[in-house]
Amino acid sequence: MLAQVAAKASDITFFFQLSAPFTALLNVIGFTHLTVHYIGGRYGFGETTKVITKNFGRYFGTTPKRTFRPLKDGRVVDMEFPSIVEGADLSPIERAAADKFIADQQINISLTNDIFNLGERPTDTYTGTYNNIKRILGSLFHQSERLNREVTLMTVFELAYQKYLKEPVKDLRGIILRDDNGDPIYRKETDKLPTGQKYSKEAFDLAVNEAKEIAGLSLGEFTRQMKPRTFMHPGLAVILKYKQYAITALYATFRNFYLAVGAPFSKSEIAELRQQLIDSKMPKAEVEQKVAEAEAQRKQLNREARRTLAGILGATFLFGGLEAQPFFWMANGLATLAAMLAADDDDEDPEYFDFHNWFRNYMEKEFGGFMGTAIGRGPVPAITGGATTERISLDPTNLLYRDGRYSPDIRENIVESIIANAGPVVGLGFNWIDAYKFVEEGKYQRAFELAAPALFAKPVTAARLAEEGAVTRGGVKLVDEFTGWELAMQSLGLQPERLAQAQKANIEYNKYNLKLKARRDALMNRLYLEYKEMQKSGNREVFDEFYEELQKFSRKYPEYSMTNEEIRQSFEKRNKDAAKAEAFGARVPKGGEAKAMEMLYYGRQ
Repeated sequence: MLAQVAAKASDITFFFQLSAPFTALLNVIGFTHLTVHYIGGRYGFGETTKVITKNFGRYFGTTPKRTFRPLKDGRVVDMEFPSIVEGADLSPIERAAADKFIADQQINISLTNDIFNLGERPTDTYTGTYNNIKRILGSLFHQSERLNREVTLMTVFELAYQKYLKEPVKDLRGIILRDDNGDPIYRKETDKLPTGQKYSKEAFDLAVNEAKEIAGLSLGEFTRQMKPRTFMHPGLAVILKYKQYAITALYATFRNFYLAVGAPFSKSEIAELRQQLIDSKMPKAEVEQKVAEAEAQRKQLNREARRTLAGILGATFLFGGLEAQPFFWMANGLATLAAMLAADDDDEDPEYFDFHNWFRNYMEKEFGGFMGTAIGRGPVPAITGGATTERISLDPTNLLYRDGRYSPDIRENIVESIIANAGPVVGLGFNWIDAYKFVEEGKYQRAFELAAPALFAKPVTAARLAEEGAVTRGGVKLVDEFTGWELAMQSLGLQPERLAQAQKANIEYNKYNLKLKARRDALMNRLYLEYKEMQKSGNREVFDEFYEELQKFSRKYPEYSMTNEEIRQSFEKRNKDAAKAEAFGARVPKGGEAKAMEMLYYGRQ
């Protein structure tokens, strides 16, 4: 029962939060973000780009036959998405590889199918109206993932097969296997396909496995067999299912960093190999040859990882700027620490320092609007006006942890953080609660935007932005007018960069004010307590100490200062409220005395 409830919750969440068209496009961006550089790091970016371009052309080249022709003939039910493995003209060996990928169920591996539990049961159980609706609403998202996987598998296979034919056979350490004459052993095309074409079955199998490996490392492995057990638990799956690609991206970054700095073979392991070969009584020249080959493989793996990492970081900068880099959280921590160490009595307290706000203002002032955005948030957001930074960020704090709505109350702040990180299923539930509040306020359009699936809600949001601009719940206008291009992006599910920046600045400033107000209120509360204590004991030493703290705060933050007259009035009001609360047994607002006497009567007997 728990598994069924979790599955239905995931289904509903997908419909409501991942059905916008841009979410599917984001998958293709993810391909250029990670996968291209995995392939290019191993086979060279020039050749990789050439083969990838060819395979994208093959994919879209099947559109007339698979999509447009059935539509033209009135056979709507026969319309299909483009496909390389099912519709393209392939050579016999490419067809064999494509058939192998289909048979191994590599093509339909996707987050969409994982969320809908498609692939967990026999195909004939996916019948009925509900499953058909799932397939239709998830088709665009699923096909974008399938596009990535088809292009990746076929590209890597082509490059890997040629590599395994051209290079000599090696063991896992990179040592070349040789024949009795000492010559390197090469794989030869002595096997035959059913079509009669000659090929090397060993090279074919290695190329297929390499294609699966790179697809899994860069696109994610969504088969049940490859999931950690925590991802299969019905309760945890609700939270972690939507974190799978985030974890894949983070793993890809740090894996290549690890490989780039010397792994997998350390120099000590190379030395150990040398000693093993010497102990086997192998001739010195042969020992040196094998060690050199192992060392060459180690360096090759290091170079490959460095190229891959450089490509990933470069693409991250392109779409997200410095803010999306995996090391940005370190800059945040170091800047906050520096602010703490450099602070003195005349400076703003480090507690109120917001690095992101400071960084964005610094980029704006030092480099100007366009260049500041291009460097800080990425050239793509600067040029297109679309907010892609957070969508592709490799910063671990963005991938694994999200800030909730800030509250000066510690307990409420923790609850908000839990809600923000409990996954989109929980977030969707609170969206509906907020939508109910909007209905009570008569804001039906805002309620629809929160309660409806993204596919329908995003165009409505775009219409509201076109009509009234961007206005906060409190009535603050963030952006007056939007261009047609920005509204088109919003309708597809991509927030305009101008709106994202304005919202962030507004949120950060409100958080700053809430912190200051909370600090002022805490000082006033303590001062009042010491005032009452001073009246009892006659000792004003502690009262004077906190009074000076309040004055220091007022001088530093005049917008929240308290004059002596305001302090006196506050104390008088607190005394009156305390006396009334003691008389009635509860805090009673002005004019509520009669109702209080009626409702609190039995509790005071």
